Amino acid sequence: MAKLNLNTPLLDESGNEIKEGQTLAKALMPALTRRGSVDETDIFKYYSWGLKLSTDGFIEIDKADAKALKKIIIEDPNLFIITKVPIIELIDNLKFK
Repeated sequence: MAKLNLNTPLLDESGNEIKEGQTLAKALMPALTRRGSVDETDIFKYYSWGLKLSTDGFIEIDKADAKALKKIIIEDPNLFIITKVPIIELIDNLKFK
């Protein structure tokens, strides 16, 4: 398990905050809670992740979760690349115990 902390500002290409208070966690939350075609066990996981991100800004994930989360991020047409890349980089840099 590893702690994925997305409670960091969403930045534009110049490194400036896109919108005050907008974090990577808040940007990812809708992608998790509006997922349509996932199996039944995953809907509860994604829902709880979305809630945790909206309140705490982080979630605990394992290697399989990291792979699934990256797939969601890559495939979501509503997330911009400027949001996808920083999150994927954070996932790729996690140290799993």
